[in-house]
Amino acid sequence: MKKFILAVLVILLVLCSCSSNNETYSDDEDQPRSEYPVEFGEIKIYDSPEAIVSLSPMTTELICELGFGDRLCAISDYCDSVPRNPSLPRAGWTGSPDFDVISELSPDMVISSSPFTNEDMIKLQQLDIDIIVLPRSDTLDGVFENYRSLFCILCGAVTGDALADEYCDSIRSRLDSLAESLSLYFSDETVKKYSAVLFFRLPYMVATGDTFEGSLLEMCGFENYAAEDTGWNYPLEKVPTFNPGVVFFDENISKTAVATGNLCVGTSAVNNDRLMPVRYSAFERQSPMMFDIMEDMAFFAYPGAFSAE
Repeated sequence: MKKFILAVLVILLVLCSCSSNNETYSDDEDQPRSEYPVEFGEIKIYDSPEAIVSLSPMTTELICELGFGDRLCAISDYCDSVPRNPSLPRAGWTGSPDFDVISELSPDMVISSSPFTNEDMIKLQQLDIDIIVLPRSDTLDGVFENYRSLFCILCGAVTGDALADEYCDSIRSRLDSLAESLSLYFSDETVKKYSAVLFFRLPYMVATGDTFEGSLLEMCGFENYAAEDTGWNYPLEKVPTFNPGVVFFDENISKTAVATGNLCVGTSAVNNDRLMPVRYSAFERQSPMMFDIMEDMAFFAYPGAFSAE
């Protein structure tokens, strides 16, 4: 967590020094590189958006976590409140934008994580607003590309690429350090690697082997107990033999409900009190906060791997 905070502070310092000039120069002074326009798929952004309406919790959290929360002028009906501006107006959601609010605010950009209907797209275009759809990724590389896209859209192509490189490299460094610590720890043959599950919802909705969250479990040093299963569903026929060593569950589920539920009662995880609540929404929204949680998960199960840090 301390490493992450330090990295963010460094990035914020760089952000503060961003030039408003739309051109920067490479080593060859005769070859200017333009900050704008920024291309995002078929969309071209011609200037840095200062007023943004975010119509999904994912894009709202990403914008805030990357340090641009002050540019939000409205958020979706389903978003958490923005800490620095809890009174931000609500503007509907992707499936039902509030055009009255959006029209009154006249933002530079509307952003969401899922597509708009054709009818709503036309209405937004008629308001002369840039429309960005930043979908959830199935891979870690895709998550980093989403971070890069946001940095470039908000800061310009040149500055955005530089910020994205620094930001994503700092996260990769943390993940490499986590993997190195765990690898050294598991080199001791007396150390046991735990099987684990991540519950999104009781009783059987878990991160299966085909999910992004399931791959993150393995990066944290666990064998995903549901690796052979698919579609977030733990099969009923396998319930009698369910016995993970560690159970992670969404913080909105009570520990008692997990420990006494039909699926987990009597398991190794319950008997040894290896039950940990996590903020699942950080994984769902692919917020940078999920990397803090991954470190916490590994430390919870394997404190000995980090005793010297």
